[in-house]
Amino acid sequence: MLVLQMYTLHSMFMLVVHRDVALDILSQQDIGSFLVRDSTTHPGCYALSVKVPKYDNPVGISHYLITRTPQNTVRFKVSYLC
Repeated sequence: MLVLQMYTLHSMFMLVVHRDVALDILSQQDIGSFLVRDSTTHPGCYALSVKVPKYDNPVGISHYLITRTPQNTVRFKVSYLC
């Protein structure tokens, strides 16, 4: 149950949030915090933004594009533009 509580405290879904707003929100959060949002550059896809240690990414936040495949599964890929 503790894991579920930590998960709900440090994650969120936001429909229309631009990448720079995601950076602002997550820069104030703990490492491991994330948000899922509609991708602003890939319509119909989602973007996952995650607060990571600076040794993983100098900005401290990594972004991933979430796409749906023709087989109705999802694919994640590192993205610099979502």
